[in-house]
Amino acid sequence: AYGHVYIALKPKVGLRFTDSTHDIIMQTVVAPRQVIGVLPEIVIPDYVYVVVATKALYDTKATTNSKDQLVEAIKTGISDYATTAVEKFDTAFRFSRLARAIDDTDPAISSSLTRVEIQKRIQPTLNASNSLTLKFGGPLLRTGNTSAILPATQLTGHRFGYTAANGTSFTNCYFAEADGVLQVVGLANTDTSAAQTLVVVQDSIGTVNTTTGVVTIAGFIPTDIENDESDIRLNALPVRSDLVPSLNRLFTVDATSIRVDVADDAVTTAANDFYQGGVLR
Repeated sequence: AYGHVYIALKPKVGLRFTDSTHDIIMQTVVAPRQVIGVLPEIVIPDYVYVVVATKALYDTKATTNSKDQLVEAIKTGISDYATTAVEKFDTAFRFSRLARAIDDTDPAISSSLTRVEIQKRIQPTLNASNSLTLKFGGPLLRTGNTSAILPATQLTGHRFGYTAANGTSFTNCYFAEADGVLQVVGLANTDTSAAQTLVVVQDSIGTVNTTTGVVTIAGFIPTDIENDESDIRLNALPVRSDLVPSLNRLFTVDATSIRVDVADDAVTTAANDFYQGGVLR
């Protein structure tokens, strides 16, 4: 009898190895160390993306950096923190350390507020039935009767086209959750923003377990993805700000998804414009 050993590997650059690199690793690194009776297999890490949105107030007189330069510096600081302290197996994402890295970007930063979402990405086959299981890696936050799966926008979600059971085609659809049921929702009229009405395009497309953070999708048949993107993204808020990986799960920050805004702390309305009651506006 043979047992299986699964080896999760992350490239130093990028997220996945090419097939040729995978074969080289198996032949030159894994095979020479293989134990009799054990079948090793390299698996892709189960990535959970950490989406960071930060707003900071700063003293314009205490820095030579322009507003744009400060924004880029904060983005770089977030990316550097992720590379050195997060994107490693058995390494937890610590929210307080991220906040510290942001505030330490420039002595002129007087305060900041950061929102962290977690995101799973899927690459479904278009015009075919897809069944998937997504693991966010921890409990998901639901406030009141709102969806635990956050509404998707063109910026955050990579929305998709979908055809309802009655044959009506919808564009800019995304996933939503209601009482543990995963739905496809879309806009009934996209001609003008005033006429847009959110409707359920397909109910019971899957399940959302907010306690375990596991989402199942079954019979999902998208017709296209917005702007010809390769993936669809599902965002949620974690119950806990610290994120702890397990097995082959790996938390990572996509630099292109980092959102940063800054404002002059001397402007009295800046705090209200930015955040109120500890919540990003």
